Amino acid sequence: TCDLCHFVVQECDNYLAENMTVTEITTAVNEACKILPIGQQTCTSLVNQFAPQIVQMLVDKADPVIICQALGLCSKTDVPMRVDFGCEMCHLLVSEVDSYLTSGKTESEIVTLVDKVCAAIPVGQEMCTSLVESKLSSMIEMLVAKADSKFICQKLGLCEELELAKAS
Repeated sequence: TCDLCHFVVQECDNYLAENMTVTEITTAVNEACKILPIGQQTCTSLVNQFAPQIVQMLVDKADPVIICQALGLCSKTDVPMRVDFGCEMCHLLVSEVDSYLTSGKTESEIVTLVDKVCAAIPVGQEMCTSLVESKLSSMIEMLVAKADSKFICQKLGLCEELELAKAS
């Protein structure tokens, strides 16, 4: 819940910078919640319950970490979400690429489609795009050879063995 709070606060802050109303921010952040790999319902609940308070605190220049603590969603010892979620990002991309391969798309079509996925995700768009540019061909080769996403992401250096052991 703490990580999701930091995500929601960051998203609210981004939309606030675009001079959106609380209602518009709530709608936009709820859309961003739908793209998360996990926790979509919890994210939506947080947005619906706390968006007005979060926006007001951001307008008052409160620190995002303090906002989540003030809302009771993070303790003082919680550390904000790591921006480095290359492992999760890799699994998301491998899953997308695999579904495009299965439906008979060419590599250039896959690049275009995966670029759209990267553009739609709420956080880590640059990381996603650079993964596509640098690793897509390798991903496709390994998927064609029937490798699974855990193996592929570890082989590409985006997941540690420890993370893989926990995931399985």
